[in-house]
Amino acid sequence: MVFETGPSSTKSTKIAGSYKRVEGVGGNLSVLIVDDDPIIRRIHRVMLNKFGLVTHVVENGKEAVDLFRSGACFDMVLMDMEMPIMDGPKVSFLLHTLPLSMRQHRSYELWE
Repeated sequence: MVFETGPSSTKSTKIAGSYKRVEGVGGNLSVLIVDDDPIIRRIHRVMLNKFGLVTHVVENGKEAVDLFRSGACFDMVLMDMEMPIMDGPKVSFLLHTLPLSMRQHRSYELWE
């Protein structure tokens, strides 16, 4: 399946540490990819980057929870269900126990 995405901008801005957002087709959306399989992580990252989405990758659920606890926020999370150290369901449970301000995504205006 081929999608016409039109011209995209590659302008980037620095946010919270080393995370960057890129203005383009993805509408400045950032995605956290959580998976223990390096091949799956690469496939997700390449495909999402082609649509102008900004991606950040971690290898297990504990790293994902630590990112959110440190104040990082993402518009979407793609997560494997079965991983070493901490699996997807456990991560989801822990993220829902965080204060609301730490787990709200930044693109809420897209849904208004």
